[in-house]
Amino acid sequence: MSQNQVFCPSCGAAVTPGAQFCRTCGKPIPAEGARPPGTPVPSGTPPAVLPAVPLPAPVPGAAAVPSRKGSPTLLFVIGGLALVCICMVCGIGGMWIIAPGPGGTRTPEAVLATLSRSDAVQIGIEGGKVSLEGGAEIEVPAGAVQPNADGSVKKVPVTITKDPPQSVSLRSDLASVGPVYQLGPDGVTFAVPVRIALPIPEGVDPARVRGLTTLDRATGKWVGVPGAVDAEARKVSAETAHFSSWSVLQAVGPEDLLFQIWNYKAAYNRPTAPTTFVIAASYNVTEITTYHWNVMKGAPPGTIWLQAEDGTTYGPWKAIGLPGQDPVMSPYSGVAYEPGITPQGVANAYWVVKPNVLIPAGTYTVLDSDPETWSQNIETRGKGMAWGKGIRRPTETPTRATASAVATTTRPSTPAVATTTRPSTPLLRTETPAGTITPQGAGSEETLFEVKSSGGADTGASPTIFTIRESWKVTEITTYHWNNGRGAKPGTIGLRAQDGTAYGPWSASGLPGQGGVANAYWVVKPNVIIPPGTYSVLDSDPGTWAQNSETLGKGMAWGKGIRIR
Repeated sequence: MSQNQVFCPSCGAAVTPGAQFCRTCGKPIPAEGARPPGTPVPSGTPPAVLPAVPLPAPVPGAAAVPSRKGSPTLLFVIGGLALVCICMVCGIGGMWIIAPGPGGTRTPEAVLATLSRSDAVQIGIEGGKVSLEGGAEIEVPAGAVQPNADGSVKKVPVTITKDPPQSVSLRSDLASVGPVYQLGPDGVTFAVPVRIALPIPEGVDPARVRGLTTLDRATGKWVGVPGAVDAEARKVSAETAHFSSWSVLQAVGPEDLLFQIWNYKAAYNRPTAPTTFVIAASYNVTEITTYHWNVMKGAPPGTIWLQAEDGTTYGPWKAIGLPGQDPVMSPYSGVAYEPGITPQGVANAYWVVKPNVLIPAGTYTVLDSDPETWSQNIETRGKGMAWGKGIRRPTETPTRATASAVATTTRPSTPAVATTTRPSTPLLRTETPAGTITPQGAGSEETLFEVKSSGGADTGASPTIFTIRESWKVTEITTYHWNNGRGAKPGTIGLRAQDGTAYGPWSASGLPGQGGVANAYWVVKPNVIIPPGTYSVLDSDPGTWAQNSETLGKGMAWGKGIRIR
């Protein structure tokens, strides 16, 4: 052992000389470090006084051993016996040492079982970023770490630890995939949400990724958190106000044919009737295809979206183009090939999107941005040729008081809002595309966003996130605080833009909820104009803010506003 070796005074791990923080526990290292027994004591430090220990008496008849001044024989013997004992203990209890503690709590020795671990980065009020080789990263915005109560500077040693996959209990149509990432310090909370990004494991289709899942230390349950999926970068990100265990969340289960309007007869352009379909249960829509034969020319891919019977719009999503029917197999086989058309298929004949959006039971219309080239014929009765796939959502019977009476002016079963404007984000709900739905009237109040559920209401929500594509005047925001039938004393509600701009907070008034529960609804009337972008709804009492598995842990909230045209 080098005489210059330095050890962490908190956990005892060896650290690099000159390091300011321990890579194992993240705590600061004093300038002088901590020294193992036997290293020289710095000058000026009084030596420790040890009690006198009598030497053992000589054994009768034993040969005398020549004495050598300063001989370390006794120390070697004692050290050897201690080493043997340590090896025996580690051999017997080695599995216990690297196993996680109860409830997933990690013992300090558990780092030996990790796949990799980042350096601890001390982050203060100015914010910062921590990354791990392989793609995992944490982005802490300015203001997330607040000063200490006495006004002194506070620093949080942020770390990412990558552990092997583990069994996670989730709903039957969802699963945790890939490694579990421990974000440290475990249990730390932030004044504003931080961004977490995890890599999508190899072999996992980004189209089936729903977001992230995290362990709720208070309940011991894993909950889903909707996220933004970047299929090209193979990453999924989400926002949170606390650190715990995190993993990628994937949809499982067989894909069903959701609807199909299609035949092999001659295809003509310009549908004369809407393409509609009806579902009797909730579905995660995984894929929609529209057909653009366009007399063997195909069409540059545009967008596809869905419109519910009540006007709710999902999408639009940017389509990719795939080659279609081989011209020699078509009714137009006698027509000469045109430039760009080969026997391998008509370019961009199929427009394909992968929405990964949850839609409730109901009637829907498929909308296509280029009806002039969308195929139809007499067999489809003028409807545009299209088909879709999805994963059926299991039926869940509420076991607690429900939030079905959350609002009387808006639809209670609208799915949660996602965290991004990307077209292939789970649970994405965007505003109405221009020219597709008649506005409610200039200056009329409309639904800005909704995150609601007809299932049981739990507490402990994470911030609700929504996206708008134009400027709005926000006239009203409501958050739901069922709180096991007790309601909660009204606090404040605010908005935070993705760039950190804050709106509010505003003091809420309390209104009675289901069953007359006092202060179940917190209502504010901001009358503030916000530009296009992504926003987080912040509630001053997330501990009583209602959420459940249907909202993927996001707080139940809804807002109204007036479009700024």
